Amino acid sequence: MEFTNTSSHMVNEVKSIIEGYDMGSMRALAQEPVQNALDAASDGKCVEVEYRLLRRNMTDGKLCSLLTVTDRNTTGLRGPTVSDEKLKERDFKLLPDENWAAFEAQGYTKENEEALGMRGQGKAAFLYHSHVPGETRRMAMLYDTLLESGEYRMGMRFACPVDQILSPPLYDDAAKTAMQSDTFPLEDGLAIPLGLKPLSEIGTRVIVPFLSDDVAASSQPGGEMCDWLQRCWWRAIQISKLQIRVVDDETGAEATIKPPAWWQYLPREKGKPSAGGRWDTLPDGGIVCSWGEIAFGDEHQIRRLVMLHSEELSENEINRDHPEYAGIQILRRSQWIETRGARQEYGDYIPRDKRPGFRGYVEFDKPTDSSLRAAEKPQHNGFDARGTKGEVVRSLRELLNDKVREFSAKMGWEIPQAVSQRQVSQRERQTHSRFLETFLNPNGRKSKSSKPGDAPEGEELLWDCRLSLDYPDSQSARVGWGESISRVYVEVGVEPSEAMNGSADVVLEWVDSAGESKVLYSEEEAISKDWGKDRVQKQFELGGLANSAR
Repeated sequence: MEFTNTSSHMVNEVKSIIEGYDMGSMRALAQEPVQNALDAASDGKCVEVEYRLLRRNMTDGKLCSLLTVTDRNTTGLRGPTVSDEKLKERDFKLLPDENWAAFEAQGYTKENEEALGMRGQGKAAFLYHSHVPGETRRMAMLYDTLLESGEYRMGMRFACPVDQILSPPLYDDAAKTAMQSDTFPLEDGLAIPLGLKPLSEIGTRVIVPFLSDDVAASSQPGGEMCDWLQRCWWRAIQISKLQIRVVDDETGAEATIKPPAWWQYLPREKGKPSAGGRWDTLPDGGIVCSWGEIAFGDEHQIRRLVMLHSEELSENEINRDHPEYAGIQILRRSQWIETRGARQEYGDYIPRDKRPGFRGYVEFDKPTDSSLRAAEKPQHNGFDARGTKGEVVRSLRELLNDKVREFSAKMGWEIPQAVSQRQVSQRERQTHSRFLETFLNPNGRKSKSSKPGDAPEGEELLWDCRLSLDYPDSQSARVGWGESISRVYVEVGVEPSEAMNGSADVVLEWVDSAGESKVLYSEEEAISKDWGKDRVQKQFELGGLANSAR
């Protein structure tokens, strides 16, 4: 076997890609392999994907955990190998059926396909979870495929950190022998314990060796992997496009991924949902409304929008600050991309005690799916609402706001405007308090005299701070992603200024729901003891501030 180096520093690239998933690397491992399998679906068949956890003993007696991800009813990794040199000669373009080359290449595009999804997320999701023993961070993965022609092929990638690919790959009997081997050599003194049966059905398998203990535990049936698989793919499973199983090879335990209970028992509708909405009562006493064929924005179309509320439901999130269920899930091609949270996005319309039981999803016609794809993040975990491509996202968010408001009114919940007014007042009070706390800390006062007896104490400074700003919606203090706060104006006053000890900086920070802050504006020594005598004021006109990060 021979390895060819590529031009990539694969370890750095993989970390950059996967650590960009704000919900964590397990979502990437649940999302990307299944997406690749669906993209390679064969003749409209239901795609089957199996995650299997294996344990093997290495030559030194240590235990090695491996994860295999196998798809069936797909075309497999078709097409020839394409070297780096040939790819450069082609201006980094591949043909539609060159799936093997796409799986091994980096930074390419395919004819008749958009660039999104061609940036290595699939292979990165596998490699990131491999921890090859050694002093430095290294990753490895193996992959085999059985094609309709009967050809059997096996490849390997080793990031050490220089990217290496098995070149040429192993074919037919050589590939089968290697896959069944108990010691597949990786480097001197280190081998991957495989002992796997060759594929017997057309499709592809990827093997991730050297899983960490945490990832191995999360990959067991009923573990975190199952949670992410359900969140990402429940709709594709519900409409019979997809089947997913998770198996523990050692214990024999297995789990079949199913849609969440609240979507399993919706009333069956004949024909298309009504544009005016159809209201039904659920078996647990909850209420559900379905809309269909809703036009929005510039020639965009919602195929189906469903919202429900049940008092029997509670929040069931892996990370509460990044909701998966409690809100409206935006689906593209039956895949969950992001959730507009009941608490984060619709707090103006849904009372606090009703938010845990609120669920929804929305899906679109094919042209709108394509428009959303263009605005989708490379990690398939959200949309960019900026610029021309983000027009569809902005229009969608406006429509969803209107529909949630309509749902709230029908449910007899609090009047949205009253909720908004109360939240504006509360937000303003909190913001003013934060500014005042900044200026009224001990460093902002002249220290008391340390002289004994009746020596006079230092003078106490009197600070005043006023904040003025305009929210995107005058009825709400909520600022959506891609929206801006405008006319930000801060006025600071102090008296007597001549008694001020030192100086103060002006810092404006964005603090997210997890408590992490990002400085948006900073001016050092903006306020100093040289202001003058008596009361002095200083103004800061900061203009507009865009919400460009969650």
